[in-house]
Amino acid sequence: MIRFLCRILNMVANQYSISKSQANMKYHLLLLLLIINGSLFAQNFFEAQPTLDIWVNKRVLNAQMGIHEIVEFPIAVRTKAWGCRCPFHYIGIGVNTVEGPWISPIAPKDFPVSDEHGYSLIVKGFFTGNQLINDYRKKADEPKDWVYTLPEFKILSWRKNDLEYDVSPPKVLK
Repeated sequence: MIRFLCRILNMVANQYSISKSQANMKYHLLLLLLIINGSLFAQNFFEAQPTLDIWVNKRVLNAQMGIHEIVEFPIAVRTKAWGCRCPFHYIGIGVNTVEGPWISPIAPKDFPVSDEHGYSLIVKGFFTGNQLINDYRKKADEPKDWVYTLPEFKILSWRKNDLEYDVSPPKVLK
């Protein structure tokens, strides 16, 4: 991939009389953008985990600006056995520990609900741009950690995650 980018930038440099050092600088900037975006190195979900919050925030901001993006990502429906005051859905694969940002899905009627097993699924849909605040405290003096701001996600389709952690990282389809 990197060699391919170098060849393209060198061709551009030759065609437009740009010096090799300027093309090199542009190559480094392009490489940095790809790394920041996570699309060059994140080949599976596990490698993409550190960038999930940024990825979700970008999708929510785009939705708020009227940019409609269809995305696909793994979602976990956690088990009921956690004993915590927390949402049931997050971007992730494992059903026994949170791996990514919590979300608030708008799900079809046949979408699995939390039970003693939990579910690892792949969903396709879009972020609405809305942020819902769920307060799981029973009294005002309980921990503020039990108040969650959840991006709303409209699920268009879903399927079982048969690949486990080899599943692709979250991606924008269109």
